[in-house]
Amino acid sequence: LEFRRVLFRSNGCFSNHDFINGCIKSGCLFFLDAMSQIEYLEDGVEIGIRVNYDCYKKDNSRYYVKSSRFGIPIENFRECLEKLAKKKIQVRALNMHTSGNDRSPSTYNLAISIVNELKQTFQLNFLKQIDLGGGYKIDERFWSVDDYSNEIKKTLQAYGLEKYEILVEPGNSIVRTCCSYITKIIAEKNRDGKRILIADGSCLHLGIPNPYKTKKME
Repeated sequence: LEFRRVLFRSNGCFSNHDFINGCIKSGCLFFLDAMSQIEYLEDGVEIGIRVNYDCYKKDNSRYYVKSSRFGIPIENFRECLEKLAKKKIQVRALNMHTSGNDRSPSTYNLAISIVNELKQTFQLNFLKQIDLGGGYKIDERFWSVDDYSNEIKKTLQAYGLEKYEILVEPGNSIVRTCCSYITKIIAEKNRDGKRILIADGSCLHLGIPNPYKTKKME
């Protein structure tokens, strides 16, 4: 395993000096998730910051109405940088995970625009990498890898950010179509004029929008 290719976000777990700095010394890219973790960082290291920004306020037609528990709130970003500067810690990456309603390629444009705002406002001259997170619906029914890469590339160029290394987390898109889920009917019931079929698997695994709505069968 090449540790330089490993990204580590604690999400509040494993927040202690030895674990965090052990990851950094091994070559992993550690993303700061909470202000309290700064005290555990050794002086002079390079890290990333997971940014918590309000998608809904920017575009309430596209993004979920919810507050994420992950990352440094964007309103605390200046304070965070000031504390890191006291320990001579350089910010080399920003993680911009987005909770979008439709997951279309253009969903990630907002994240890139906010990276540009942060870079201009705080003079992030040491920035090398932009992590756009996950949530990609790569499937023949939705969008292709090229659809996402072309849209992201176009937006990066529009903001003059094309020189940065772009990190993506396509885990769900990789595994979602790698197998078929096979089940069978094992029992049948009739109640209130409805035919109910019992399978040896869960409807939740089949992508049915409302698994509790019984469909009337002929």
